[in-house]
Amino acid sequence: MDSPYPMLASLQRTSPVFWSQKLQSWVLTRYPDVAGAFRDRRFSAAGLEEQVRLQLRGHDPSIAKDFVRLRSQMMLHNDGKTHLRLRKPAHLPFSGSTVGIFETRLREAAKALIGDIRSRASHFDFVGDFAEPYSTRVIADIFGVPHEDRVRFQRWSDDVSRFFGESTGNDVANDAVVANDAILALEEYFLRLLTLRRETPGDDLVSLLLQAVAQDRITDTELICQCILIMMAGHFSTIDQLGNAMHALLSHPEELNALRDRHDLIPNAVEECMRFDGGVIFMARLLTEDVILHGTTMRAGDNVFLGMGAANRDPNVFQSPDRFMIRRESKRHMGFGFGPHQCIGASLARLEMRVAFEEFLSAFDRLEFIPEERAQRKAESVFFRGFYNLPMRAHL
Repeated sequence: MDSPYPMLASLQRTSPVFWSQKLQSWVLTRYPDVAGAFRDRRFSAAGLEEQVRLQLRGHDPSIAKDFVRLRSQMMLHNDGKTHLRLRKPAHLPFSGSTVGIFETRLREAAKALIGDIRSRASHFDFVGDFAEPYSTRVIADIFGVPHEDRVRFQRWSDDVSRFFGESTGNDVANDAVVANDAILALEEYFLRLLTLRRETPGDDLVSLLLQAVAQDRITDTELICQCILIMMAGHFSTIDQLGNAMHALLSHPEELNALRDRHDLIPNAVEECMRFDGGVIFMARLLTEDVILHGTTMRAGDNVFLGMGAANRDPNVFQSPDRFMIRRESKRHMGFGFGPHQCIGASLARLEMRVAFEEFLSAFDRLEFIPEERAQRKAESVFFRGFYNLPMRAHL
């Protein structure tokens, strides 16, 4: 399905609490319901084992045992005090003031990649030639990962994310096995990196997080799990969001031209891109108690999908929600989640997108689709929305 939004809008109007037989889960689509669930303790983030069991559709859950073991120690999959304890050490490196120090590196990376595109040809793939290497370079710099390891980092991240995003492919068992192997490789890699940073600390994220370990706030394994989470979220979700944003701009040339004329609108356009077509459109929760919503009873133990993408187009919250308008004041969007689990890397993601579009608009006089080449949407994930490729033509 190229766009889930018409179907989600229909559910929003007629079945705001919808039971999906295919997903064996409830689906919430209205903004107040999704926002309320993100803040409601009865909707637990710690339901990973049940979510994986449902996703495997009868296959032996042990094929994903290390995937579950490591993911269950991530801040994303914990509630209350445990969530806060795991989240706190990573908060400072991703605060707005700290993230600003990365801008020079981001701009250097963007300029270098755009320079390569300009030197080769006017035809290029925005995902493969820019979004993927840009995101990989950024996240590798944050962790202080050597240049020669970046390709492996990207491959492991891709392998984990395929299953991490609630894979709906025909070979979900193989996706689980591949993800399990990849997350084990990441655990081993970060364990070695921890040893190196203890011996020779630097200004990278691992060195900063090690200060929390020294104060006995988190264990080595928990630190490794947060590193894996940050690495994956900072990699594949950024790639998807950059691709979605560029697609939205190219699909609305009048908005793209307005943005070219007024670069001061870029921060606002970033927010509208997140609202209009986010890289993450669902998150999952497990009910710890029965919940009645709109006259429908959802039972304790049921899995619930919180439709952030649908909420971002709720007509009771956003006027003309299916229109892409870069001047819209849309900071109420859920592109970075909502409530206690709101994305810790939101400031960095905003900066990455702003820098990318500033550099693209400065480098090229015109950007457009290549009509004869079709962009291919990712279709195997429930949670994540992005492109495999985005063929473009640039004019100097």
